[in-house]
Amino acid sequence: MGRVAGLALLVAAGCSASGPPKSATAIAGSTNPGAANSTPAAATTATTPATNAPPAATTTTVPLLGAGQEAGSGAIPWSEVGPGWILALWSTRGPGATVTTTTTPAASSDAGLAPTLFLVDPAGGRYRVMSSAELGSGYLAAWSGDGRQALLQLSQLTAPGTNDYELLDLSSGSIRPLALPAGSGRVDFTRPSGQAILDGAAVTPGTPPSSYGAVGRYDLAGTLQLNYPLSYPGAGTTTGDFLDSPDGTSLLLTTTVGFELVGNDGTPIRSIPVPAAAGSCHPTRWWTDTVALASCTNDAPARLWLVPTDGSVPTALTTSGGTYYADNGDLDAWLLTTGTYVQDVLGCGVEGVAKLALGATTTTQLTVPGLDNANSIYVVGADGDRLAVTGSYPCAGGPVLAWWDTRADSTTLLLGGPVNAGSVDSALLFGQNRSNA
Repeated sequence: MGRVAGLALLVAAGCSASGPPKSATAIAGSTNPGAANSTPAAATTATTPATNAPPAATTTTVPLLGAGQEAGSGAIPWSEVGPGWILALWSTRGPGATVTTTTTPAASSDAGLAPTLFLVDPAGGRYRVMSSAELGSGYLAAWSGDGRQALLQLSQLTAPGTNDYELLDLSSGSIRPLALPAGSGRVDFTRPSGQAILDGAAVTPGTPPSSYGAVGRYDLAGTLQLNYPLSYPGAGTTTGDFLDSPDGTSLLLTTTVGFELVGNDGTPIRSIPVPAAAGSCHPTRWWTDTVALASCTNDAPARLWLVPTDGSVPTALTTSGGTYYADNGDLDAWLLTTGTYVQDVLGCGVEGVAKLALGATTTTQLTVPGLDNANSIYVVGADGDRLAVTGSYPCAGGPVLAWWDTRADSTTLLLGGPVNAGSVDSALLFGQNRSNA
């Protein structure tokens, strides 16, 4: 099963068949002093029309919460949800803390809540989307491009190695079981807005190639729309992994030879082999609109490669060997204005953050200020000069969710620990779903 971008998998039973929505508690009020009202007043700006011109359209915006403020679902400015927003699953697991820090927003206590989904705006204001004991049974697997839907993945106790899914309607607070065959494979919403779900069934070890799972597209009710072909001339057999193009018009499928770029209807566009040195690859994210970032291994620790979809030869982004530390694999990377940051596997299975040396393919390990760097720190995604991360906070249980400003080298806590007690079980940054690395 893939690495959770944020936290380790939570084992729980789930439902394997689609069914009617179940109710979650929609939290409409605000409990923190100084927090915004549950339905904030809209700010209206009108422009004086020019002479003989028709009246200008009135624009309306909804004010965001400030750093450290907290409100219920009625205060969510859905039209504003986009880049820089984080969807996080929080629970009371892990002790609260009384410690304070200058980078921690005003603390509150949500200790009485059931597991809760929070939306965190770019400034650090947090909105309680829905609360339900059922949310504590899984972790966030995907977030739709319209911001209104999310997939919760749950492990099956009756069938180890496979998963169940639930569709979360964030705007209404409903939870609906969703039948998908992915097992331990990748799932994601289609781009750009998430009108359907892509499901990749992982290869079962020890079985013949004919059992390799095809990638399928399903509507939001779980009905199959299309099964993509299992094999392509020149590319080999599909392995069940994929990456939807930013505009949603094509799909990059992993194969036993490399990759195959296919149209939305499954029509082959181009085979993309990878160098023998790369070995077996899976895509993690789009580096540009036409270049995919892939984590590859060839009987060695995973390294990162850039794979152009125009058929150009892939190139290595990272190579073996970190600087002054044990670099046991590179799983993902983010290009910021301050440099290229890499999710690294360190000693004893701990994951951390490294930075790619300028003009080189080796990395240097970094420490994230304020977090316990002896434990794993996971990168959720990037926004400008900031990385959203989860990790342990000293003396506060955890894990917590935080922004790490790489230019100022400062960390601001957003959720969990000293902020509102409890811990963050998984998190997604808008437009940057987890890579299953």
